[in-house]
Amino acid sequence: MFPQLKMTASGGTSTDSLKDLLDSDFGVWNLAGNIVQSILTGGQLLAEKRVREEQESQALAALQSTVLQGFLEVELALEADQYLAERQTALEDATALSREAYIASLADYRDGVGDILTVLAAQSRALQFSGQLISIRRLRLDNRVNLHLALGGDFKPNHPKP
Repeated sequence: MFPQLKMTASGGTSTDSLKDLLDSDFGVWNLAGNIVQSILTGGQLLAEKRVREEQESQALAALQSTVLQGFLEVELALEADQYLAERQTALEDATALSREAYIASLADYRDGVGDILTVLAAQSRALQFSGQLISIRRLRLDNRVNLHLALGGDFKPNHPKP
C-alpha cells in the first residue's frame, strides 16, 4: 500500500551508498518511476482496502443477524413449550372427564335411564379429546427437537457401540 523505493539503475547496477544518487549514470529516472508507480496505484489499493473493510462489515452484520435469529428461535421454542405444557395439562383433564362421562352415560344406558345418542356423543367427545391429547404431545416433542436444534444440537442418534 505504501510506495516502495528501489535503488536500481537502468543498467542493472545497484548501490549501497547515497553518493551514487548524484551520479548522472545511476538511473534516477528509473528510481522516480518506481516511486510514481506506487503512488499511482495507491488509489486502487485504497479502494481494495475499502472493499475488504465493507466485506468484513457485511460478514459481521450477517453473523449478528444469525445470532439474533438463534436467540429468537430459542425464545420462541421456550414460550411454545410453556404454552403446550399448559394445553397438555388441560387436555389431560378434559380427556379424563370425557372418559368418565362416557362411562357414566354407558352405565345409564345399561340401567335403562339413558339413551344411545348420549352414549355416542360422550364417546365421540372422549375420542376427540384423546386425539387432541395425542396431537399436543406430538407438538411438544416436535418443539423439543426444535429447541434442541436452536441450541446447537444435531440429529445424530446416540446408539451404543457394539
